[in-house]
Amino acid sequence: MNLFFKILTNNVSIIKKENKIKIPPLGDRGAVWHVSQVTDTSLYWPQVFKSSENTWATTTKDYFVIYSTDHDTTTGGIYWGEMDSPFFTGFVERGLIFSGTQSETPSAIYVPVNESSITDTVFIYFHRDGDPQQTSLITSSGGILHESTWSDRGYAFNIAPGDSHLGYARIYKRGINDYVAHHIINTNGEASVAFASDPSGKFIRQYLADRSSFLNMPIDSRVTLQTTHPFNHNGVQYAIGMRFTSTEFFVSLFKIDTDFVPIEFLMDIKPGLGGGTGMYKEGDYIYFFEKRRTDGDTGLPYEAYIFDVKTFI
Repeated sequence: MNLFFKILTNNVSIIKKENKIKIPPLGDRGAVWHVSQVTDTSLYWPQVFKSSENTWATTTKDYFVIYSTDHDTTTGGIYWGEMDSPFFTGFVERGLIFSGTQSETPSAIYVPVNESSITDTVFIYFHRDGDPQQTSLITSSGGILHESTWSDRGYAFNIAPGDSHLGYARIYKRGINDYVAHHIINTNGEASVAFASDPSGKFIRQYLADRSSFLNMPIDSRVTLQTTHPFNHNGVQYAIGMRFTSTEFFVSLFKIDTDFVPIEFLMDIKPGLGGGTGMYKEGDYIYFFEKRRTDGDTGLPYEAYIFDVKTFI
């Protein structure tokens, strides 16, 4: 059952101080990543990384992505692939990291050895089938990710009375031994903010995040925490994410607090598609990925919109 919300032509190069800065093709790039490019039947929840800044993965291209199938109730799984640009040019699927019924929504993070009680350093959180569905953690030492040995560490969050879906988690490193998790707790999309000093253990729930009443929020609209993506620009914390009403979706810009939770609505950037989202930031450029929200067709492509953050901030 799909619970999501049932709750960029040629590169131009310039030379500046001997550093080559690539300016991406801005605006709506349309469909950039297709099911025909992978072995499974759907795409979901892309998390894009720059290879040179994330050497825990052994890669052959400049960028890589960790992603999953979309609500696959038979042979779902967590996959990874590589590409030549953040918007999926030259994409090649590398392989399957973990398989299991409705295993999806991966959130990968590197954890230094001295910040956890285990020796593995690559952590992937994702939810999978169960009653209720819950977020699990697998870990490895990295390398060629589909060839790595992954250890199943069990559930990452404590379940509380009334919880009906502990999924769609996103994990953020805020500082040394300071990790923040956002995840839903029920099928209505209410979201928890949880903390951990050792992310190999359980995250401890702190509070439920506000979804609608923060500063300047348009009337009768909400934000789901799992569709917001934090970033820093000139020392200020922002997030780009999905605002929605009963009939419309928007890709919007927010200010956020130190827990990466929106506290102020700034503006709508474009109409939204309503499905699972992803975001990658490099320099002043943000690559926002989304797919159309449907209740049955999970085999839709991911579309990209690229913008210069200085245009809005």
